[in-house]
This record gives sequence, structure tokens and C-alpha cells, in this order.
Amino acid sequence: DSQSFTITADPHYHVADVLVDSVSVGAVASYTFTNVAAGHTIVASFALTTHTLTASAGPNGAISPSGAVGVSDGDSQSFTITADPHYHVADVLVDSVSVGAVASYTFTNVAAGHTIVASFAADPTFTITASAGTHGSISPSGPVSVTPDSDQTFTITPEVGYQVVNVLVDGNSMGAVTSYAFTAVAADHEITVSFQQMVTGVVPGTAALALQGLAPNPVVSELNVLFSLPNGEPASLELFDATGRRLASSEVGVLGAGPHLVKLGDRRAVPSGIYWVRLTHGASSLRVKAVVVR
Repeated sequence: DSQSFTITADPHYHVADVLVDSVSVGAVASYTFTNVAAGHTIVASFALTTHTLTASAGPNGAISPSGAVGVSDGDSQSFTITADPHYHVADVLVDSVSVGAVASYTFTNVAAGHTIVASFAADPTFTITASAGTHGSISPSGPVSVTPDSDQTFTITPEVGYQVVNVLVDGNSMGAVTSYAFTAVAADHEITVSFQQMVTGVVPGTAALALQGLAPNPVVSELNVLFSLPNGEPASLELFDATGRRLASSEVGVLGAGPHLVKLGDRRAVPSGIYWVRLTHGASSLRVKAVVVR
């Protein structure tokens, strides 16, 4: 006669091997003895079923755990996706299907092999626009891309004979500084620099009475007078023509100590010719010749 045997593994296990008379017949689910003419033995063995989850990450980030990860049948397995600084998760594919830009993913009740692939992209950058007026420079200049939360320093250099007048950051004055640093950048910014000619004999940052005159001289644009004051006491600037007739005046003592550049009068009302600029401070008076050309 014949006799069939059915081999059944417990949940989460599988048939590892079947031995008939100590000889393997493979990991079969059934076996039939036919035309039985002698005694026999049949022995079945089982093993825990595992599945492989293959995890990988593109450049600029990581997934943990990574590589081939063995998971027992029915168990769960979590993965953590981490982007490098200044990068973010762009997408996560599970079995080639997007699950979004997630920071973690969990396979539950695993019953088969799977793949998980993470990709990353650079964070958006902010732009700092740097510009400088004539007679100096700012470095770096133009549109400067800055990654979020990072720092960016700008160096300001006037030409020989000139000095920094003012540095504006987003429209706000930072003073006559020669460098400026944006820290932990989190937005777009703008930095602009202006320069002026140094007053003769006056070291930038010091206070003394000095009169350079029209800057430039001869003047072809605005009637800008370059001078320096030793303190904030009353002082005045005056513009005279060659006959001694006063054409314009301005009280400048309120500007305080240090070098200054002040527009004195309207050039459009002043014809070409020789003029005199006088600076009066207390009992002291300085006078220089000025030339206006059209």
C-alpha cells in the first residue's frame, strides 16, 4: 500500500528539510511512500522564516540601519533617515513607491523582502546683496548665496585717500565700519557701503579742525564740502564768490567732532568760476579756494 505524510510549519516558520530513511528529500510540504515493502523513517525539521529589507541612501544623508537587514517573519523594523547639515530629505521610496520626505519609516508584520531608498537635496539658500559706492570696494560683492544658519563676513576697503562714510544693512546704519558679519543667516539681506575723501591732515577717527574744500575740486557735480571739527561747538560753512559776496551758508557744529561731507548750496545756481569756502569754529577760521566748472 501507499502512505502520504503532510508537513506543516508553525506560523512564522518554514520547513527546513525532510529526511526519509536519513536521506534528504528537500524542504517538501508532503511525502508519499508507495508500494511499501519495508519499514521507513521520515523526519521533518523547521526554521524561523526571515526576510531581507535592503536600505540605502543617496549622497548628503544617511539611513539607519543600512544595507541588508534581516527581519523575522511577522516582526516590525524601523528606519531613521537623517540629512547632512544644510540638506533635507527629498524623498523616500519603499519598493520603488514614494512615501514622501519622511524622517522615519516602519515596516510592520513583515511577510516579504522590501527595499527602502532615501534621497536628499540642498536646503534653500539665502542671498545677501553687497554693493559699494565709488572710491572703495566690498568683498565679496554682488549676490552672495548663504546657506541657512551659517555666517557671512564682508570686508570693506576704501581707496587711498578715502574713508568709509557709512555702512547700511537692510537700510539701517551700522556706522563707518570696515567689516560686517551676518550670523545665523535666516533671510535675505542687503549691505551697501559709501565712501568719502579724507580731510587733509586728519586721520580717520580723530577730531581736529581742518578744511579740505569742495570735493572734488574743481567740482562738476554737487557742491560737497569736506571738513573736520574738533568738537560739537558752534561752527559754520560759507561759500563766497570772487567779489566776496556770500552765496550760501550752513551751521555745522551740530554734526559733532570728526570728518564730515556737507552739501553747501545748489550748484545749478552757481556759474563756473573761482569761489572761496570758509569754515568758522569759535575764534578760528579756515579758508580755501574752490573752482566750479560746468
